[in-house]
Amino acid sequence: MGRPLSLDDLVTKRVVDALKAGMGRKAAAGASGIGWSTLKVWLAAGRRGEAPYAAFLAKVEEAEGKAEREVVDALMTAIKAGKVDAIKLWLTSRRPQEWAQREGVANDSDDDADNASIDADESFTRSVLAAIQSRKVGT
Repeated sequence: MGRPLSLDDLVTKRVVDALKAGMGRKAAAGASGIGWSTLKVWLAAGRRGEAPYAAFLAKVEEAEGKAEREVVDALMTAIKAGKVDAIKLWLTSRRPQEWAQREGVANDSDDDADNASIDADESFTRSVLAAIQSRKVGT
């Protein structure tokens, strides 16, 4: 069994940089040379307010927030450009009860299913784009 690593500036920087790049916590731990269990212990100590782990937790959460902000900005740019997949992703992630895909719609042929899907996509896109446009204009 190896000796336990201590939290220092270099490890903090590695974890924070990995999180800012969009990695999850487990991947960030591995990329930073620490074990996932070590990271979880440090974060738990931070939630309890223990020094220096509380400051580390704050940096971790800030890095995750920055990464999420970049993803949301890119997603919103795609939505404003009318990208159907981006629109669906946002709606189904943020409003799953209203927008999640429903199972159980049967069609007689694959061609009918493809055409119905295209029609639904176009209708869906038009309605969402109209909603976005109305927000821009303030109506």
